[in-house]
Amino acid sequence: MTKSQTIAKIASIGLLTVFVAMLTPSSVFESTQNTGLLMYGMAEIVQKDSMGNEVFAQTVHNQLTTEGEKYLIHQVFDTASNFNSTAANRIGAICITNIQASDLDTDVKEEALKDTDLENDLSNAAHCLVDTVVDDSTDSTGVIGPLTFQAGTHLAADETITAIGICGGNGGTSPYDQCDDAADNPGLFAVVNTADVTLSGTDTVDITYTFDIISLTT
Repeated sequence: MTKSQTIAKIASIGLLTVFVAMLTPSSVFESTQNTGLLMYGMAEIVQKDSMGNEVFAQTVHNQLTTEGEKYLIHQVFDTASNFNSTAANRIGAICITNIQASDLDTDVKEEALKDTDLENDLSNAAHCLVDTVVDDSTDSTGVIGPLTFQAGTHLAADETITAIGICGGNGGTSPYDQCDDAADNPGLFAVVNTADVTLSGTDTVDITYTFDIISLTT
């Protein structure tokens, strides 16, 4: 390639770059510079055998449900819904479920889930555990758990957990009452689509849910 050809090639590349930049919305560039407010929730799941040895672990981000989004709006803003913000009706429970994979295969389906969708064939009634004092010692962060679910108590041995529900801290004695949005309970706040977790013997699974709000200055 001659010197003049090289110069022409460099010039054409430069013009192409300018042309692409002209066609690219300015918001694309702004999003890389101004992250603004970020909000996320995630669950950490640690399975242990009867001796307390870790056999499996995963960390999965959640899908906030429509009910969860509504609850946040009504709690933060002075809306006409007049949601109850007493401690008993705030988010504080982790629930296990073996909901079908077809109900979790898209973000849209997960967002639309409600408490009745969590009902499943897990044998034991105690599918939800409540953290009575959610840890907010780190600024902008709330942590539920770790809460320990045990084979033989919260589900039968050899049953499989396919998803986790994050729900209110107040509920009755029936499974998933904590996820019912009656009486201004948050309902099913978020869903975590986990890899399948099957407990055998007296295996346990520790679940921790973290909800974090981050801004440029925190």
